[in-house]
Amino acid sequence: MLRSILVINMLMLLVGLPVNAAEVRTQIEPERSYYLHLPSGYEEADSLPLIVALHPTASSGRAMAVLTGLNAAEGFLVAYPNASGVSWQDGRASLSGETDDVAYITAVIDELVSDHKADPKQVYLVGWGGGGLMAYRLACEMPERFAGVAVVGALMWEEHRENCPETGAATRLLILHGTEDPFYGSESGLYVSPGGSDGIPLLGIADTLAVFAERSGCTDELVVEGNLFSYCGLGGIDMPGAKQNWPREGNFAVNPFGFNATDIIMQFFAGESWAVEPPEFEGLARNYTLYVPNSYDSTEPAPLVVALHGRLQSVGSLANTTDWNVLAEEERFLVLYPEGIDMQWNYLREVLGYPYDAHDDTLFLSDLIADLSQDLNIDPQRIYVAGFSNGGFMAHRLACENPDQYAAFADVAGSSFEGIERVCPAHLSVNMLIMHGTADFNIPWDGRQQNLDGYPVYVTVPISGLFTFWRDRVGCEQDYETEDLPQLGNSPGTSVRIIRLTACPNDEELVLYGIVGGGHNWPGYPDRLPPEIAGPVNQDIDATRVIWEFFSRHTRSR
Repeated sequence: MLRSILVINMLMLLVGLPVNAAEVRTQIEPERSYYLHLPSGYEEADSLPLIVALHPTASSGRAMAVLTGLNAAEGFLVAYPNASGVSWQDGRASLSGETDDVAYITAVIDELVSDHKADPKQVYLVGWGGGGLMAYRLACEMPERFAGVAVVGALMWEEHRENCPETGAATRLLILHGTEDPFYGSESGLYVSPGGSDGIPLLGIADTLAVFAERSGCTDELVVEGNLFSYCGLGGIDMPGAKQNWPREGNFAVNPFGFNATDIIMQFFAGESWAVEPPEFEGLARNYTLYVPNSYDSTEPAPLVVALHGRLQSVGSLANTTDWNVLAEEERFLVLYPEGIDMQWNYLREVLGYPYDAHDDTLFLSDLIADLSQDLNIDPQRIYVAGFSNGGFMAHRLACENPDQYAAFADVAGSSFEGIERVCPAHLSVNMLIMHGTADFNIPWDGRQQNLDGYPVYVTVPISGLFTFWRDRVGCEQDYETEDLPQLGNSPGTSVRIIRLTACPNDEELVLYGIVGGGHNWPGYPDRLPPEIAGPVNQDIDATRVIWEFFSRHTRSR
């Protein structure tokens, strides 16, 4: 049963009735929602402190709850609002739009104060990644609403500082920043992407703290002791070895930092000593984003789609390009957006002639799925891989190297590399969908050759050869059928031809979607990538739904 709780700018927030003493579930409909944790003893309490926790870009409130452990904060209400799309409207001009996230979060707080026993004098704000950028905006525009603010994995942009009022109520702010963050440096400066785009002015940890110190009239000196920053009641921790991670303690293979960010944040909110030097981390930190839909039911095993980004593409861009999160809400599956080192995947590891042996992305993904399975009810028989461009290359590597973990694979606008047979067994059982544009100039349909040690090799193999490679590895007969889809008129100059193998030994499914005249993009989603990269986008199909329908037909054998 659902009940309407508030209408703001024609957007209605819906919250469900408690399913137990610990939580309230929300629905994504009609447009905005939040997930609410009720602590033990809620019914007997007169008022309770409230934490408002803002998820990273491309993530969700449910995922924030899973990965932070904030629900363990004794005696706190914890609200996890959901952004209306991939990103929060954190005040940057590039993200301006009709959504008013300041009004939305204000409405959530007001609702919790009026109807759910939240103490208006004990409202705390937490933001992670993109949610941290939104937290900075809220701390600038309405500091009087928050008894404390904590941000993990984000520092201010110069644009945030320019839009922050020069004066305001004092803000108790704690920042946890990773020393190895590839985007936010510890010192202020210009960020230049691996693709060489124009520099973005970013503030370092000291200058971000200074924004809030100066606007409250504080004239104290910044104190720096090792990795700890202290400034007018503000605090910062440069976490050794971390990137944009939320450190947790536990038996985790990925990012075992050895301390718990949530514990430090709660100590800060309580006014206790938070200035504990974190241990050194000598491993390789890995970033990833998780999407858990509001429809997730922890008592039922959920499918997982592992979505692999293209080279130099952020996970937020991939989520926006594909709308995996939108479909995940409808179909009740989880989406994992792992991030490659230097924004690319090491699919060439240990392939003769290629110097890419630094790290094992196949192992990283297996370890990450195992770690997440400690917190989520992931169905091990329904784990799927969908790669775009560079991520498509990695999907083929996974199909060769770890086929038993995944039920099906999809490659959009990717290919494979000469030498894949060296890491691929002669006989495999794999379900594979390949989708590629014949006019893709980034990864040509007919392949691209380069000289390597004086010999011409295919650095991207022809798509026909890749399809034949999988036919032979799976052991299918040459029999196939073709289907030309009707043209809907939205993308003239392009069309879709489907080729399906019809005689595979164990009913494996190998299918090729040839996008005739199509470019380097995710079909069905125009205007999501720069036109100079995307080329013509076919709109006769929705690639995300086509791939999910393909995935849904396959369950891995036990």
